[in-house]
Amino acid sequence: MVKWLRSSKSGMWVITVIRLWLGFQWLMDGVGKVTGGFSAKGFVANAIANPVMDPHGAQAVGWYTPFLKSFVMPNINVFSFMVAWGELLVGLGLLLGTLTTAAAFFGVVMNFAYLFAGTISTNPTYVLLG
Repeated sequence: MVKWLRSSKSGMWVITVIRLWLGFQWLMDGVGKVTGGFSAKGFVANAIANPVMDPHGAQAVGWYTPFLKSFVMPNINVFSFMVAWGELLVGLGLLLGTLTTAAAFFGVVMNFAYLFAGTISTNPTYVLLG
């Protein structure tokens, strides 16, 4: 399948449509955060208070809550800035086709961070398409 995606014209068009759609979604999410006075404080506080649990009642990602408590929350303004501008830049990178691999990589990293925090939303779709 990878060979088809890389070498055929139809594969090129499939990837281009996915890249443009995904880029637009990331761009709109980022613009909303950059222009809307976004703060990740409430989101991170909720992720700390309600970690993702496995079927046995233990934390599914045991290292993530301490990471949020000790590193992210004390630097929440920096992380809020990085999330807002990161989403905007991932969107621009995918839309414009510049540094597409890097933009897709950082988009997937952000999606996994959201999933580790317990947010489903559109993240699985974005990970799959990324």
